[in-house]
Amino acid sequence: FTLRKLKENIKENNHKSWIETIEKWKIQNISWENFHPKNILEAFNNKLGENTIVVTDVGQHQMWTAQNWKFKYPHSFITSGGLGTMGFGLGAAIGAKIGNNKNKVLLVTGDGSFRMNSNELFTVSKYNIPITILLINNTALGMVRQWQELFFGGRYSETDNNFVDYVKLV
Repeated sequence: FTLRKLKENIKENNHKSWIETIEKWKIQNISWENFHPKNILEAFNNKLGENTIVVTDVGQHQMWTAQNWKFKYPHSFITSGGLGTMGFGLGAAIGAKIGNNKNKVLLVTGDGSFRMNSNELFTVSKYNIPITILLINNTALGMVRQWQELFFGGRYSETDNNFVDYVKLV
């Protein structure tokens, strides 16, 4: 009874204008010659195909992936959302691959998030788990640094990570 009464009072919202605004933001004229996250993600999307499960850590790379990956199927994007769980991605990618071995799995991560849990590369290696890792290294905790720039007048604190050689981990 209560749900029926509530349902009678729900008015349909038309978000057409908002959706059109979002679609305009997605249209960016970025030349293919530019080494830009949009181009990098598009190249990976084209290479790996539509049956790829995409996992992200937390940060700018998460936003870029959500905005630029061409998701075709439900349940193909695994992210912690806005929970701020840096280091979530590698373990989630391992779980996604073990749970669904027929699909390719791509982890899109940033240098800061990857550093939180890169020790799980041992698990990937030991069990020969075939995942692809796209590590976007901007030598900073990019999203935190962006907030420090926008909200704190560029007073940066502990956001630079330019001292790790990720190639040596392989």
